[in-house]
Amino acid sequence: MTSEPTTPGASAVPDGVLVSVGETEITFADVVLAGYITGEWDALVRRCASARRSSAATEVGALELRRAAERFRRERHLEAGHDLHTWLDERGLSQADWEAHLRRHVLTDDASGPAPRLEDLDAEFTSALHTDAYCEGFWSSVGSRVVSWAVAASLAPAEADASDLARGREAVASDPLTPLAAYDPAWIDERLALVSTWLAAYRDLDHLVASDAALRATLEGDWSRWTVLTIDTCALSSESAAREAIACANDDAMELAEIARRAHSRIEQRRVRSGDLSDELGSLLLSSGLDTALGPLQLGGDWSVVWVRERADASLEDPSVRAHATATLVDAAVANAAKGLVTWHAPR
Repeated sequence: MTSEPTTPGASAVPDGVLVSVGETEITFADVVLAGYITGEWDALVRRCASARRSSAATEVGALELRRAAERFRRERHLEAGHDLHTWLDERGLSQADWEAHLRRHVLTDDASGPAPRLEDLDAEFTSALHTDAYCEGFWSSVGSRVVSWAVAASLAPAEADASDLARGREAVASDPLTPLAAYDPAWIDERLALVSTWLAAYRDLDHLVASDAALRATLEGDWSRWTVLTIDTCALSSESAAREAIACANDDAMELAEIARRAHSRIEQRRVRSGDLSDELGSLLLSSGLDTALGPLQLGGDWSVVWVRERADASLEDPSVRAHATATLVDAAVANAAKGLVTWHAPR
């Protein structure tokens, strides 16, 4: 069954093979089918549609665009202008495409808005979605996940989960954008079933590699990376604003709510595993005193101040710790099995 479109036409989905795992070829369309199963393709479409509606009525400031551009380039290590142009050229994107994406990115990250209407599905929307799929990392993140599924299937084949298949088929049938409309419907159903079997095999690895003994050994092997931290963070507009917040907290004992109010920000509390942080940040948060304002730190492109409220040893009784440890064992098994098998054929 051919994987190529049966009719010509512009599409948000590139043609051809994105990556192969041994003799198994994974096309861009396969990655979209995976996104239908997980809901990530629909989320991408809704974000793009919402941002286009916003951009028609809202002007984006130069400072916001510059910050978005700097963050985009920093996250992809595109320090020089030549690096950025090469990255865009490899994906068939123009400077104007990228700048339009940045405006959309600044305006919304909302994936819960309404799906695009049929009258929205013009060439400009298709072009915007094509650009966003690259610039938001859809092909990279979802493609890498599908690779893990396919590797797992090479270790222990499984049968597709009926609910995954049903969800994928419903998503394909109800998508008004229908980026795969030019593909043979029988091929789509065949590939959707195959991708679903890969996903089932990946899920089954939990039972094969994550015994309680293996999980305990994982936690005990590097306790510092498994320590669970409860932290408060406050994002600030600049490094100087972060320094002022630190002085207010440590020198003046100002309440966090007041610090956030003055900074036009908010305090966010979360629990994180130290191993999920950079080595530098993890070491800082593990060694610092509790309830002390730390920083200024750059987190996700923003200047932030952090307070460590609690440190707790990891326990398999904690569902989040068990889930992380299980994922670590599964990822290690997949990475070991994938050696020499994975070849990327197109930029992502």
